[in-house]
Amino acid sequence: VLELLAEEAAAIDAEEHEAAQCALRKCLENFSKPHQELLLAPYSGEGRVKVIAEESGKSANALYKLLGRLREKLSDCVHGNLKTQTA
Repeated sequence: VLELLAEEAAAIDAEEHEAAQCALRKCLENFSKPHQELLLAPYSGEGRVKVIAEESGKSANALYKLLGRLREKLSDCVHGNLKTQTA
């Protein structure tokens, strides 16, 4: 019984993970290319946000604030998409 429950839980986790990945990809497409680049910058290597700041002539602090707002919008979009998928 425990083995069956574990297998079922793993399958549900995989399905939830796939749904979240799909929602994330879909929501990222709603952002402009520069905003997509900024959202992905912290995962693209150390110091990438600072490089973008230097290239754009903005302060790193300003970009981190923008990044926070973009992440909030992205999170809202992903959660909204997940709710509509389960409804």
